[in-house]
Amino acid sequence: MHIFYLAGFIEEMGSGTGRIIENMKKVELPEPEFKEEMDDFSVYFRKDIYTEEYLRELRLNDRQIKAVMYIKEKGKITNKEYQKFFEVSKATPIIYLNL
Repeated sequence: MHIFYLAGFIEEMGSGTGRIIENMKKVELPEPEFKEEMDDFSVYFRKDIYTEEYLRELRLNDRQIKAVMYIKEKGKITNKEYQKFFEVSKATPIIYLNL
């Protein structure tokens, strides 16, 4: 790799990673996720970090995931909306969402 760098065929190894992260931040997208998997290296680009899969990795329950998806769509969720959406008591949203 070093010889290709000296010859001007490639940039310095690893120099693009910082630029990728910087550019993702500039356009208000989540930072990419870098993973070493088995014998491979993968980079995951997401337009939205709050996917159902990611929320499950955070160990959120189904109701919490649905609430996050509602917030993504509507921009917010009130205590009353949560009560109506999930048919729960007034205290439940406070417990689950720390409102």
